[in-house]
Amino acid sequence: MKQHPVFRKSSSRSRAEMMAILVRLFIFLSILITITASHDYFSVVGHTLDVNLDTQRRINLRTIKWMFDKKSMLTYTKYHEDLKVFHPYDGRVEFNESIFCLTLKNLIKNDTGKYKIEIYNTAREIYANKYTLTVLDPVVAPNLTYSRPQKSSDTCKVSCESQDLSVSTSCSNETCEAKNATSSNLNLVLHVTGTTVNCTVSNKAMWINTTLDIKLCEVSSEVFKVVGHSLDIHLDKQKIENYIKLKWMFKTNFMLIYTKGEDLNVSPAYEGRVEFNKSIFSLTLKNLMKNDTGNYIVKIDDAKKEIIIAEYTLTVLDPLVAPNLTYSRPQKSSDTCKVSCESQDLSVSTSCSNETCEAKNATSSNLNLGLHVNGTTFNCTVSNKAMWINTTLDIKLCEGNSKKPNSNGSSIQSCAVMVFTVLLVSVIVS
Repeated sequence: MKQHPVFRKSSSRSRAEMMAILVRLFIFLSILITITASHDYFSVVGHTLDVNLDTQRRINLRTIKWMFDKKSMLTYTKYHEDLKVFHPYDGRVEFNESIFCLTLKNLIKNDTGKYKIEIYNTAREIYANKYTLTVLDPVVAPNLTYSRPQKSSDTCKVSCESQDLSVSTSCSNETCEAKNATSSNLNLVLHVTGTTVNCTVSNKAMWINTTLDIKLCEVSSEVFKVVGHSLDIHLDKQKIENYIKLKWMFKTNFMLIYTKGEDLNVSPAYEGRVEFNKSIFSLTLKNLMKNDTGNYIVKIDDAKKEIIIAEYTLTVLDPLVAPNLTYSRPQKSSDTCKVSCESQDLSVSTSCSNETCEAKNATSSNLNLGLHVNGTTFNCTVSNKAMWINTTLDIKLCEGNSKKPNSNGSSIQSCAVMVFTVLLVSVIVS
């Protein structure tokens, strides 16, 4: 049976249309678009944003486009080695092909918004990455103030303020309650370790820490200090209200004798190292040495008898060495990364996987070494009974093991590794 010519024509048209659809589908499927999940990133006015691209995308690279709010910032064409920077980003954006890194310098508040990076290769593939950047004002270092008690039985008050936030706490018997305050963009935390008060202000991009050693005007039975530092002893005014003579003694030897109305008598062995402030009733021994370790007594004579008003044991320790933090970068994204910390005769190390790192600790007779993690910030602290030193390493994992092994997206991270050491002496006794 022969087919009607109308049906034959219709069938031919259908096949032609189907072929056209298949061709368009083939062309569409030949362009692979991989878009990573959007992220939120935070930085500070005046700082620099570094975007490290996946180095595998350098293979058959054709073009890179960097856009902010759908407006072009930068384009780079590999074939012509042509870099074009669009207004108003002249002098502020860079592309380093050798390390495959995009840079936006001198950030301003108006840089807050949505960004997109597209990487085209000769195989007609497009790799895209979207992210949101928020540029914040820098935080101001907290101001810590201490209200000294009028007498030893009183409490002392510590206050901390930064920008529009303030907190305060009262301390009694070397116990102080931690305090916290928050606003829309800031967090202020005040807490105490021993006699050291620590106040930290932070936003989502940075933090600044201020510490204060509180002199509680009381003498403890044990005092720990460091070679080269000073010892301050604040005496209770009520205890020496009717004194005639005051003596400060080391073991059985006098260091200082003060008689009312007369000049200060200082032992030749302590000339230039000891002081007595009559207005605030404080004794000071400067430039401490290891040989200053031992028992001390403060005595007064009130014309009736000699009274011991303070007795304590001083231990002078060697200063600590700032911990050395090292980071072993993983060879591939599936590997773990290792962070090690050492100071003097102690060392600890920890392995990290999926941004999870186990805290570590090591001790010796006089030292304690602790390594812990807060987000991507590694903190290593070495301490003895007189002081502690903190070294911090802000690790930008550069894709590391925080990404899935087969992810094709670019990674955004800071090119810079910031290492800084904060030296803080914790005074056990005032």
